Amino acid sequence: MTISLAGDSIIEETLFDYIVRIIFILPPCAAVLIILVFYSVLRNRKLTVLAMIPAGIAALWTFGTIFWSGQELSLVTALIPIFIIVIGSAYGLHFVSHYQDNAAHYTNKRELLTATMDMTGMPVFLATITTMAGFISLIWTEVVPMQQMGIFVTSGIAYAGFLSLFFVPALLVKSAIPEARPESNGSFIIRMIIKISKKKLPVLAVFAAIVIVSAFFIPKLDVVSNQLMFFKENSDIRQTFTKVEENFGLAVPLVGEIKIQGGSTILLDNDFAASVLEMERELEEKDGIQKVISIFDIVAGIYEMTTGREGYPDTPEISAGLSSQISTDDLANWVSSDGLKMTIRTQELTSDEIKTLEEFVDDHSELIRTITGMPVLFDEMNNLVVQSQIQSLGLALALIFVMLWVSLRKITAAFAGVLPIIITICAILGMLAITDFQLNILTATLSAITIGIGVDYSIHVISGIYYYRKQGMDNKESVDSMLTSVSRPVLANAFGLAIGYSAMFFSPLRIHMQAASVMWVAMVVSSLAALLLLSGFYSRNSHKG
Repeated sequence: MTISLAGDSIIEETLFDYIVRIIFILPPCAAVLIILVFYSVLRNRKLTVLAMIPAGIAALWTFGTIFWSGQELSLVTALIPIFIIVIGSAYGLHFVSHYQDNAAHYTNKRELLTATMDMTGMPVFLATITTMAGFISLIWTEVVPMQQMGIFVTSGIAYAGFLSLFFVPALLVKSAIPEARPESNGSFIIRMIIKISKKKLPVLAVFAAIVIVSAFFIPKLDVVSNQLMFFKENSDIRQTFTKVEENFGLAVPLVGEIKIQGGSTILLDNDFAASVLEMERELEEKDGIQKVISIFDIVAGIYEMTTGREGYPDTPEISAGLSSQISTDDLANWVSSDGLKMTIRTQELTSDEIKTLEEFVDDHSELIRTITGMPVLFDEMNNLVVQSQIQSLGLALALIFVMLWVSLRKITAAFAGVLPIIITICAILGMLAITDFQLNILTATLSAITIGIGVDYSIHVISGIYYYRKQGMDNKESVDSMLTSVSRPVLANAFGLAIGYSAMFFSPLRIHMQAASVMWVAMVVSSLAALLLLSGFYSRNSHKG
């Protein structure tokens, strides 16, 4: 005999086991993958470790902040260390990469650090605060897990930025000046980026195509929030739930409450029982509703078994005799002093069917106090996710635009800085629709987060161009010099982040695989858009400025 168990408790227990595995496996895997990518770029073990130190310490401090605040581990907080490690490592990489590039031009360590800080200090600071803006916009949503992500990842990014600007230089003061980096495939990649950046029309056409294709699919994007969305299709728990649903309806039922007075004495009221039973049968005719059961159905069932007659007992005396056969504990599970429990077995409920159910409750408000359950709660979360998505994306873009405008003091630079992010958002939403991943609490959160991450590349590109302009170069020369010095750390960081997030492909949860896919699209599109589109924008003439 095979017993299949399904329900809220099974989901909670399975998720807890998965969270423990995620905490101890995924962050170390992400760190190892990023270290390998960074080492392939820097070719220096000491600098590779230094690039990772801010992220590692920041992740530890963030965990301390989470537990100090009294929060428990959840699917969201379990992912926060991965975000900190992957994002925070970018700041360390940018600093040590430029430090290594400048090492060939300086023999004095203090002058070397000063020159590196002049070039990377402001970009790293801007990248930190704009990434924080991308996350902090989540605080104003009404979805608690998204609020937690906003609060704690913002804290972790602040820790990583602070450590990159102050702790890493302090460590480098005590270290010998590194040797020049060996020639590698990085030089070939830089030459390719510079060559491609000259082909402005093809570059523009490619990114325009991304926007157009995404715009076609985005209207088909849907919000999907249910408990089973966390699990992969071939997981044991999903197959068990499917088996239970095929035979008995949705494994996570709805629960309703019927208004009464007088507690269990209501069982003697034949007229009230008849009205409730009639309402239940009417409810069963609604799409998505399979079976409705209350204490009145149990008494009616006992009556049919003992007399062979259908319906509710005719007299209060018979009702009293039959209800006395129900144990006190069982009766207490169904009846309170002012309410009766009503269990509703459902099939896969859609948002429209849940809306119809809510209208049914309003139409029968004289009998039904409420109907609730996980399907209803997740439907409400769907609505909040959409609302939060629009709100957080708009707020994050506005915050980042203002920060760029204030710091760079050029409105054209601010507009240019957010252009790659807008393209990236379109690409992400289009990918979610094309792959049928759809929007859920995590993919919606990541869509806002990628604004803060992706704008880093725009900041480093624009800051690099203005840095070389101050050296007396014209637009074309400053763009070429920027691409030579910035392409390598930007691409290393983008693909390092994407590869680091690839650790989530090994997660037992389907939702984490979706998150890794989102980050791949975000990193590739945002980094290439920043390097290629912005270089074309700033090299459109050869005048100095």
